[in-house]
Amino acid sequence: MTLLGSSSVSYTEIEGSPTFKASRDGMTAQQIIRIAWSDIANAINVLFPPPTQWKNGWLVPLPYTFPGREWLWLKDVDIAPFDPSCPGPEDTNRVATYSGGARVTMNFETTSILQSISEDTALSYIGTHKVSIGGQMFGKPNHGFYWKGDRDKKQLQDPEIRIPMLLPTTEHTITMEYVLKPPWNTIIEYQGHTNSESAPAIFHNTDNDSKKEWPGTILFLGAEAHRKVSPQGVKMWSLEYKFSERAETQPYLYGAEGSADDRYVGWNHYYRASQAAVPASSGNPGSAEVPGGWVKILSIVGDAQHPDGNTVYPEDADFSKLFVPDGSSFPF
Repeated sequence: MTLLGSSSVSYTEIEGSPTFKASRDGMTAQQIIRIAWSDIANAINVLFPPPTQWKNGWLVPLPYTFPGREWLWLKDVDIAPFDPSCPGPEDTNRVATYSGGARVTMNFETTSILQSISEDTALSYIGTHKVSIGGQMFGKPNHGFYWKGDRDKKQLQDPEIRIPMLLPTTEHTITMEYVLKPPWNTIIEYQGHTNSESAPAIFHNTDNDSKKEWPGTILFLGAEAHRKVSPQGVKMWSLEYKFSERAETQPYLYGAEGSADDRYVGWNHYYRASQAAVPASSGNPGSAEVPGGWVKILSIVGDAQHPDGNTVYPEDADFSKLFVPDGSSFPF
């Protein structure tokens, strides 16, 4: 007899089990065991653990994995009488039992997701992360540009032309299944906000990716959620987050000699036209030539946290809070 996982459910593996099938796309496995008929409910709780309370929310554990091969996740289970010809007495619910026990056929498949649970962190959800392309069309000001071939470099004049430009964006769609308690308050709070000091690891999970240190580059667009409701109750939520990432470097950046946030283009950067040098004159000290490029726009009146002015899109979001039931903070 062998115990199923860390439970008290004992089983015997059937002759000819397990079997494996492998391809370039991954591996599948099948394991057939025999358990006592009275252990069926306990076995299901072991194979597909129910949600458990974690801090102020809930944690949905991952399913059972193949012994010694944690990357093979349990997909589904078939349960049938081991010997259908030997039914036993009915149970208290008038359902047939079988003295010969149950034949449990477990089907496993490859997963690329790893679970790591420690005292302070937990991977709460199973889902997908889709990355697609997008773009934002806008017009550059005419100032500082001229028609090629014009020897005098005469500046373009309004309304001669508005210079169109498509700035590429990276669109992130993160879908999480089996969400028992979505963080509604955090979703409402962060909609229309951008990341604060750094981007969550789910967007940039490499140690040498400098973009993860760029605030204001990932804009949270919002969430879509749905669940099934029936007279028997409600199922858990399927939750989909949408983010738009705008983190581009540009060859000619206004204020290139300034702070680090002047060297990338996030959601709070706008194109500023170049300014020609102004010669000094009586009562006017003049000014040097300023090249055109991208720079942040700030409000003239700030607040206690932002005395220099507020950005168009707030750069205050800790997006890791979107991936926990109660909005408390831990690394995703």
